[in-house]
Amino acid sequence: MSSDTFDKSSAPETSNGVESAEVAADPNQGPAGTVRIRNWAMTLEADVVAVHKPATKAELVELLRRTNGPLRMGGARHSWSSGVMTKGGVVDMRGMNRVLSIDAAKEIVTVEAGIRMQDLYERLDAEGFALPSLPSSAQITLGGAMANAVHGSGFKYPATVADAAVELTLIKSDGSGEVTVKEGTRFVDSNEVTDLQLARVHLGALGALYSAALKIIPRYDLKIEEKTITLEEGFGEQLHRVAQQNDHHLFFWFPELNQVRAKLMNRIEPLQDPGQAQQLHGARYVTDAPSIEYDPKQQDEVLDLARNGRTQELHIPVTSKPPETMVTSWHVGPREKATLRRHGDLAYGVPIDRLEATMKALKRMFAETAPPVMPMWIRLVGRADSAMATAFDRPEAKMEFYPMLDVGTEAERRTQLEQASEIFLQNGGKRHWAKQGIGGVSSLSPNRVSAFQRLRSVMDPANRLRNEYSDEIGLTS
Repeated sequence: MSSDTFDKSSAPETSNGVESAEVAADPNQGPAGTVRIRNWAMTLEADVVAVHKPATKAELVELLRRTNGPLRMGGARHSWSSGVMTKGGVVDMRGMNRVLSIDAAKEIVTVEAGIRMQDLYERLDAEGFALPSLPSSAQITLGGAMANAVHGSGFKYPATVADAAVELTLIKSDGSGEVTVKEGTRFVDSNEVTDLQLARVHLGALGALYSAALKIIPRYDLKIEEKTITLEEGFGEQLHRVAQQNDHHLFFWFPELNQVRAKLMNRIEPLQDPGQAQQLHGARYVTDAPSIEYDPKQQDEVLDLARNGRTQELHIPVTSKPPETMVTSWHVGPREKATLRRHGDLAYGVPIDRLEATMKALKRMFAETAPPVMPMWIRLVGRADSAMATAFDRPEAKMEFYPMLDVGTEAERRTQLEQASEIFLQNGGKRHWAKQGIGGVSSLSPNRVSAFQRLRSVMDPANRLRNEYSDEIGLTS
């Protein structure tokens, strides 16, 4: 999640790197002896024993050794799943945010897991490099992006951020040891996957990820084109072809329409005049398409979408709406009066050959209930190289539905989410680990899950990372 209640501008004072109930200020004060934490979207909250804030590896190891009871590792809390929520303590990894080294010759960057993606992008950009794959949010931490198999788009580059990892440093959950995972490491005897493939998407279950060495590539800029695509019969293959023809893409789809708004992005050589480019996460971009600017002064501090004077390009023209209206995941309304709206995020990956059938079924379902206020997001990705990613053994169409929490009753929203989930599951869908959804690791290969569980027993021998989420997805019971 791109930010949480304890934003840098309003974080309560801490003592020895621990945020306690005694020093937490309202509205972050939970019941006596607890601290209340929330996710970025303010749809989840939990009253935890403490929020620990280690700043170094030594501090991290020490707190794991001296604390007892359940723990979860957390970052920006940009999830709609309850991955970080616990009745025990939370380790806020964002204090460990350093770039440890950049090996230009080998094209490898080694960073601490708590680094914010935007900060990593900017450091790499200054050195002439970039990451091979970029997620849709730059405010998440690297550790969170890897834990949840956060993905980009397209078939020409790695499917997930985690796929770039060539070496990981993990700390056992009791602080008893440090484990380095890289090619050739053999803690788990598996004929299907390597230890590195298993550990990349760690699901918050493999102790504490301290650092990651990532493959990097020469910096690039993006050329962006936006256009409307009319959906013809066989439109699943139509969208597949468009995705294959472009380096990256994002399809915005209102189910009541027979068209999508496509943002098509292609990598180009770095511009000689950086002033020609705007900022899009880790890459600069140029575009001839109209854009809607949003004044960062209007943003709620909790969202923290603008940092260092930059505003992310989050807004798209939507042809189905009046020109004076802007539609984004975060704000809907007239350009000059954009308002924050709380929303959920239901997300699944479906086999690409089931994309059209899934969209047709969703179209019928929304016609019978209520069409979404926000367009659905659709991105196609190739196979991932991270064993616990749902796209490990197949290319996928990643589909997201954003139910607005001020539309309809809670019962109506729940029914719509259940009906949409049923459609995704009937078409071979697998839930996104960081979003709302139904299902868990049982949707993956049993051999991969068994191998992951063996690695988990090494990294979390006392099962202290167990929480409701790990039970929900079938990792623990």
